[in-house]
Amino acid sequence: MIPDADELNDADVYRIRGVPGAGKTTEILHRTEELLDDGYELDDFRWISFTNSHARDLVIDLCGGDGPFTPDDFDTVAERVTTLHSLVKSLNGVNGDDIVTGAGDDDTIHEFFTDRGIRFKPSGNLLRKAEEDESREMSEGEKLLAIDQWLMQHGDAIDASRVELTPEWIDEVPVDTTYAGSEVAAILAEYRAWKDEQGLYEHHDYICEYATKLHEEPQYARWPDCSVLFIDEFQDYAPAEYLILREWMDADQYDLAVIAGDENQSIYSFKGAKPWLFDETPVDVENVRRQSYRCPEAVTRVARGILPESGINSALDDEGVAREQSLWTDVEAAELALSLLDRHDADDGGDVYLLARTNRHAKSIARALRKQGVPFSGIGMKFAPAYADPEETHPWTDRWIDVAELLRGMAAGTDVLDYEDAYQLIDAAVASDRRWRQCDADYAGPPADVEDAPDVPIWTAFPGCSDISDIAQKLETGGWRKKMVLTAAESPGVDIREAAENIKIGTIHAAKGRQAPAVVTFAGYPRNLAEKWWDDDEFRAEERRLYYVAATRASEELVIAREFFSGKQMPLFRDGLPHSTTDSTETQHAD
Repeated sequence: MIPDADELNDADVYRIRGVPGAGKTTEILHRTEELLDDGYELDDFRWISFTNSHARDLVIDLCGGDGPFTPDDFDTVAERVTTLHSLVKSLNGVNGDDIVTGAGDDDTIHEFFTDRGIRFKPSGNLLRKAEEDESREMSEGEKLLAIDQWLMQHGDAIDASRVELTPEWIDEVPVDTTYAGSEVAAILAEYRAWKDEQGLYEHHDYICEYATKLHEEPQYARWPDCSVLFIDEFQDYAPAEYLILREWMDADQYDLAVIAGDENQSIYSFKGAKPWLFDETPVDVENVRRQSYRCPEAVTRVARGILPESGINSALDDEGVAREQSLWTDVEAAELALSLLDRHDADDGGDVYLLARTNRHAKSIARALRKQGVPFSGIGMKFAPAYADPEETHPWTDRWIDVAELLRGMAAGTDVLDYEDAYQLIDAAVASDRRWRQCDADYAGPPADVEDAPDVPIWTAFPGCSDISDIAQKLETGGWRKKMVLTAAESPGVDIREAAENIKIGTIHAAKGRQAPAVVTFAGYPRNLAEKWWDDDEFRAEERRLYYVAATRASEELVIAREFFSGKQMPLFRDGLPHSTTDSTETQHAD
């Protein structure tokens, strides 16, 4: 249902509703170009996105080959594309130095709780941990913060910039704590007052403060400086954020609001997102897109089986592949990742995604690949052990890829390295200055400052080392990385750089908004979530949306991996691949 030009010209609110890969971003680009043709200028637009990564992608799209702007406009366009949080923070006059998160980087919050005898040991996204049912591992201080964040982000009872702190409200929060509801209310009231005294904000604080200002005293609020608002990923916003967007959309000062999204991709209920907010937003014109230009038919059949109401179908001629595969060992998991990487041609951007339901499962997949010498990168995760140095949170940087490749060459018989390669390896080892003095070559400075430097007989820089495993122990890094680099160097069938750049591990949530030719979704499912699946209708509906998102990341091949995790399997996959009724024989099963 594509609106005509007259309908668009008369609209105040234009909704683009589309399945994954339907071209929602493309329609935003086209509408921008049409408005430019009508006389609008760059400064008349504001593009608002839910995540920083999507905002960056949107800037690239706007200034790319099919976009209405040129690469020369990149910096100017980037100033007009923001996340909602970034824009509201600016409009509300909040200094970034005043932001605290409670995720492990704020001593001030730690002091508040410990001064009151409450254990506080932060470790990552609080609401995500609670949502994944890892709340048993959370300290009491973390649980209290998660409750506060949940209340504020749901924002259904904003009153003087506060969500009501009552035991009745607190009982609705899906986080268990040893404190009674009245005790939680008292602690959080004190915590909020303490933040006010300190001049500190958590992200939800300035959202709720600004939403209240818009609603109660709009004449004193700063408003976005534009004539046209583009709001993408609309289904992901929580009620407090939605309040802000609706106030802007309903304001007479804006000529047009274009909202884009898909209620079937609403997967952030733990942050307060409500799928019906997008669906029930009043609009003048709607553009509904049910054909995916990303997913082949085999993938859309599975997606429809997971979520029949999506109505997704493929616009592609390619049948594609959707199949199951049992993975009983770490070796089989590594072999699957490598075979998919080989089949989907990393040279053409052929990423392989390995997706899990929880952070814990994603880390288990990462450990399996690391033990088999298969490098990888993370999707929204670092995958370094908890005990790693804070500066070493990403396993495979360019430096360690180079070191592993050099060690592999030495294992194959390379005795002499050119100066630049020798510098890379010696600089990564302990006592690098002493090693230059020991080797049969002179140190001439960083390679960028050196011309015509002599080759280096590299083994002389590592006296007493008889093989690359000895050299690996001399690397100036943690033991976990020494083992990781050595294992990769000793795996001759693995292209180290290609695997590190193109095999990507993460949670399904982290992969939202992305796509890859090959996607492996692991069917392992935590026991507590399996219990909620059968007991909670709203939870089950969101889990269906979540696995719909997982399936529709695949542009060529979708694999559902069974048996890798002991215990429960995701109920959707209990009886095989879910797919809509079809006569096709292309859906495969492999063990």
